[in-house]
Amino acid sequence: MSTCILVVDDDLAILDLYEEILEFGGYCCVSSITPTLDVDDVAELAPSLVILDWFMSGSPAINASQQSIELITRLRQCPRTAHIPILVCSAGGAHLHVYDDWLATQDVALVEKPFHVSMLLGQIAALV
Repeated sequence: MSTCILVVDDDLAILDLYEEILEFGGYCCVSSITPTLDVDDVAELAPSLVILDWFMSGSPAINASQQSIELITRLRQCPRTAHIPILVCSAGGAHLHVYDDWLATQDVALVEKPFHVSMLLGQIAALV
């Protein structure tokens, strides 16, 4: 059985692209368009890696990065998911790097978009 990777992104076209890339790399891709995942569902899926977009649309009252922060926090606080590597892939640039210290404390890896497929697959291989 291939390694299962959970991808969370609010853009369906990007999710399709990840699926193609991951299948090319020999991985199984499970995708979610919402960052408000139930941690128990993630634990049941038991992915070897979570790939997460940083800026996702949501309620206008919620900062675009807040949903990602909340998901990472919930995953890290749950004993059944705390060990799962997380890779943030985002085109956030300087807006994302404001969170570098926090991401480091959460043991979250970062790949900036746009990326080369080989670089992404190399980072995934290092994490799983």
